[in-house]
Amino acid sequence: MARLKSDDRRSAILSATVELVAQQGTGATTASIARRAGVAEGSIFTYFENKDDLLNQIYLDLKRDLISAILSGFPERGDLRARAHHVWQGYVAWGVSNPSKRKAMAQLSVSERISAGNKARGLAMFAEVTIILSECVTRPAVRNLPATYPGSVFAAIADATMDAIIADPSRSAEYSLAGFEALWNAVHE
Repeated sequence: MARLKSDDRRSAILSATVELVAQQGTGATTASIARRAGVAEGSIFTYFENKDDLLNQIYLDLKRDLISAILSGFPERGDLRARAHHVWQGYVAWGVSNPSKRKAMAQLSVSERISAGNKARGLAMFAEVTIILSECVTRPAVRNLPATYPGSVFAAIADATMDAIIADPSRSAEYSLAGFEALWNAVHE
């Protein structure tokens, strides 16, 4: 008789995978994931077809978690700067509060193990945010560049801001504001 699936066991596997991908990249073995999760290695394959299936699930879960944090309490009717600032705050707060998720997301975002379909699904989750950020790009030097460029600027400034906050949490509000101002001034006239 087959054993029943356990939501707790599946959650433990997902959490262990995030931690190990953050530490070791996508090369983390299923044996080490199982050990960290406190389950037999074969249990992983009760929930996931293979390691790539597990990594793709983590990728989508992280994307959902991040977009939920960004859009929580989103000011639908705020001016552009207020909406952009809300996106910024949500992104930075998520990254600072979830360092392993942030590192795992960075690893998975560049991994060839994530399917093109799932990368497209992940991107689609951020359609509203992409629109807001594209509306912010009014500086002529940036406006005519490919749309990916302002997104890369956003990510770079956000990463620097998160690293500064993690290094000195007592100045988190100051770093967050300085980061947003740097971003806003980089892309908006």
